[in-house]
Amino acid sequence: MLKRILSYGFIEGVAKGLNKLILLLLPFILGTIDFGKVGLILSIETLLPFITLLGFERVILRFYSQHDEFKNFDRTINIAINIAHFLVLCFLIIAYIYGVRDIFGLYVFPDLFLLLILVYLQGTNLLVLNKLRVQGLHSKYFGARLFLQIGKFLLVFLLVYFTESYIGYLIGGILIAFITNIVFRVTGSTTITQKFDSVTFKNLFAFSWPFIFHGLATNLLGNGDKFIIEKYLTLFEVGQYTFVYSIGSMMVFGFVGISVYLEPLIYKATVEKKEKYLNDYLLYGTAISTILYFCINIFSHYLMDYFYSNSYRDVAYLIPLIAISFVVYPYYLTANYRMIYDKRTKRIAFLSILTCLLNIGLNFLLIPKFGLYASVLVTFISYVTQALLFTYISVGGRIERQVLEVVVISLSFYLCMFFNAHYLVVTVLLGSLVIYFFFTGEKLYKRNAK
Repeated sequence: MLKRILSYGFIEGVAKGLNKLILLLLPFILGTIDFGKVGLILSIETLLPFITLLGFERVILRFYSQHDEFKNFDRTINIAINIAHFLVLCFLIIAYIYGVRDIFGLYVFPDLFLLLILVYLQGTNLLVLNKLRVQGLHSKYFGARLFLQIGKFLLVFLLVYFTESYIGYLIGGILIAFITNIVFRVTGSTTITQKFDSVTFKNLFAFSWPFIFHGLATNLLGNGDKFIIEKYLTLFEVGQYTFVYSIGSMMVFGFVGISVYLEPLIYKATVEKKEKYLNDYLLYGTAISTILYFCINIFSHYLMDYFYSNSYRDVAYLIPLIAISFVVYPYYLTANYRMIYDKRTKRIAFLSILTCLLNIGLNFLLIPKFGLYASVLVTFISYVTQALLFTYISVGGRIERQVLEVVVISLSFYLCMFFNAHYLVVTVLLGSLVIYFFFTGEKLYKRNAK
């Protein structure tokens, strides 16, 4: 298992790393305001698919291993997603006709029109990638993922460099997503011979619709604050926050690669094996995150001054605080997987909306008074609340071991933030969690072996 986890972790690390690297390079080409627009584009690029994909990317992970039980499974999903994107296009056209020229600091045309094309192409590619994951076609998945991300990195960087405009980000992303889409179709990775089946759609959508609200609400925790910053402050501050958040949030690299490999296994496992997988997730994710946290601090403390202008150096102190906010994030993910396993998707949606409303409310209240620091503090509070609520509900509303772990870990790292603890102290604390998860996993392994 460790070999597979490291393989997936490496591929996802490279893919996500290239996304982050482009954000580290663009400030050398674009002004802070244009970089702020890139930040808004990234936020919408992340949020919109949760509406237009209708939650079917999760359906594929959960049900593709048994898709023969559903009539016209592939084509039903493809047609439904095409209709969803078309409706968003109609909304943009109507808004433009009635005189709306910009939304959230971005022009309706061409910015949002190009962004919709990018979201559509990336969404259809994601569906194919998820099928490869479920089928266990690891080499094909690795090849497609690397081709897509390396191509996006190169095209985006070159187009932004030569145009000196944030529009280069959109055009570069569209080109590589379109090429990848064509490759998938030529290699037969998509199905176009089936017809839409209304019964299949109803059955799948009954499972997936909570993920629309869950996805939106969860990702607003990490992206919604940019829109509030744009409203109460300026695009300049949006650019600053986009930069520091892109670095601090590299902590998720510790979880993403593991999720790609372990998530399909969790859904197919027995109840006992599922809990072992979930503990493995905490173990390996926290181990990688410990290394990442140390590297993030080395960069923010010792390297930023040599490369970036004062507009970014002035907010570098926020980077370690953002990184700490992700310490309890794996508890949210494991609780999420546990509830998907039990098909309790409505509770996932409800809890996601609840934590999202808390996040938005606190950001509206605090950002006008305390600026970017408020956004960082609210991010920490929101992720802790999210992890605590999800974990509590996932274990049946009881004060189990996992709930107590979230409380103790959250309090410990809040004290680190409050007293501005040295990053080496935080790194040691993270390392102690790795040791704890290792021994917890050993106990679960021995219990299952009996």
